[in-house]
Amino acid sequence: MDREELFILRYAGLRDQALRLTDRDAAEAEDLLNDAFIHFTLSQTLVESIQNLDGYLFTMLRNLRLSQARRLARTPQGDLSLVDYESNPRDKIKAEDELRAICQYGCVRKEARGREAC
Repeated sequence: MDREELFILRYAGLRDQALRLTDRDAAEAEDLLNDAFIHFTLSQTLVESIQNLDGYLFTMLRNLRLSQARRLARTPQGDLSLVDYESNPRDKIKAEDELRAICQYGCVRKEARGREAC
């Protein structure tokens, strides 16, 4: 069985644990699971050498969550640069989505003001 299948078979339990680690925040839990999936599938550790795979995956989730919390504590949200977003594709996509929403809002406001002026 390959790593992807091993992870998917444990997905429901891992999701429950991720929800607990993120105080029931479904979006954060999903991000945490995605990170864990990537780390696990790219890991060089031999699966056969892991004695307790469930414990290993939970520890991975917990360590990734701690890493996220430390990174957020070190980087004030208002001071992120483009380099910070490029190092994490999810953050870059989120920033692009936010910029699109801001632009769309600006266009809607501009159109509304144009109608008021008329």
